[in-house]
Amino acid sequence: MNRKATALNWIIGTMLFLLLVGGAVAFAHGYGRNRDESYGPVVEPLPQEVKLALLGVLDAEYVAYAVYDAVISKYGELEPYFTLRGVEVRHIEALKKLLQRYGIGYPAENPHLGAATSSGTLEEAAAMLARKTTERVAIYEEALEKAENYPDIAHVLLILERVSLKAHLPALGFAAKSGGALNSDQMARLGFERGHGPFGMRADGDEYCPMEHGMMWSGRGGERGFSGWMDCHGDD
Repeated sequence: MNRKATALNWIIGTMLFLLLVGGAVAFAHGYGRNRDESYGPVVEPLPQEVKLALLGVLDAEYVAYAVYDAVISKYGELEPYFTLRGVEVRHIEALKKLLQRYGIGYPAENPHLGAATSSGTLEEAAAMLARKTTERVAIYEEALEKAENYPDIAHVLLILERVSLKAHLPALGFAAKSGGALNSDQMARLGFERGHGPFGMRADGDEYCPMEHGMMWSGRGGERGFSGWMDCHGDD
């Protein structure tokens, strides 16, 4: 083998060695992992209390969906139940994606469907759902306390809390005082607009989508020290 070939082999071998060493160092320092962002790989497992808190939130969302579904089954596709059931679908999907990211097993199907019942009048059902919403907000708060060191999780929980307080609770409270159901004008007064399907929050208000193209949206405002969060549709 001539000296030129020997030198070339030495250079190639040195480059491969440096790449391997660099990769090992980067991996040791958590290359590609940044929990300050709301997306990207996460390699460390969550503490058990955080796992249980997230599973508790998912179960609460399953219950909410099942009760909305029971009201709709009994009374028909009335507002605000029809729209709020659709919002619950997005809540559940956001939580499932979060649990998948951390490798946490969860019930893929809603265990409360069919078991939840809606008794009494429609007004009473609205009042009951409003109470359940405040209970769910307390569950979010408890989970937030446990997940305060995980900003990506806190982002999602804050959005669920915000939507519960700014969409579910006012709509249900209004419905409880308005015969149990709301018409399109009443929904619009609450900040909902009819698009293609269920009403949605106005784009210039507290529109909500915690997951968009695989990334979590963390909302607007500066709750809990977060600020400068990206807009739901990327036009912050």
